[in-house]
Amino acid sequence: MSRNAIIVLARAPEPGRVKTRLMPALGAEGACRVHEQLLEHTLATVAGTPHTVWLYVAGDESRLHARAGELGLRLRPQHEGGLGERMAAALTEVHEQAFDRVVLVGSDCPVLDIPYLERALDALGHADFVLGPAEDGGYVLLGSALSSAWSRGLLDGVRFGGPHAEADTRGRLGTLGRVARLGQLWDVDEPQDWARARALPFPPAGGVW
Repeated sequence: MSRNAIIVLARAPEPGRVKTRLMPALGAEGACRVHEQLLEHTLATVAGTPHTVWLYVAGDESRLHARAGELGLRLRPQHEGGLGERMAAALTEVHEQAFDRVVLVGSDCPVLDIPYLERALDALGHADFVLGPAEDGGYVLLGSALSSAWSRGLLDGVRFGGPHAEADTRGRLGTLGRVARLGQLWDVDEPQDWARARALPFPPAGGVW
């Protein structure tokens, strides 16, 4: 029987260091509040699954210690390096804990839900990797069933933060195995994205911690 795990890769909520593209419209505190709401949505969603969840934090992880404990999440500091290096390091570590299927998500997607996560884990039953593409050319989810892939600098050279990230990553993964793709979602980077999230409405009932 396979063992499933979910990784959330997130930055600690520190004004001036999160959601910087929202700061011209919302200010540092307002942008941080948006980050907190998106992060809380992500954490509550993953905690609603029956799977083991790891929260890898960049920045002051003490800011998330209490919430991680309340939700039963395993808190870890992110490794140094670029985004690809940090993702690969987290995937490697969790695979090394004898988890066969591992799904990694960020904390920027207001429409991420449990069925989407379960579809990703199910896809890893017949594929080596799975991607959840975003509308802007990036992706909101990366899943792995191939533990040996992540020690090879597999994501070096991927053009993160732009319209080529998902295609670049898919090309790299495809050199090692089969890649499944889920339906397209969207995340919050720009003020218009936040306006779209608020129209859902967002945040869901319950607010933030």
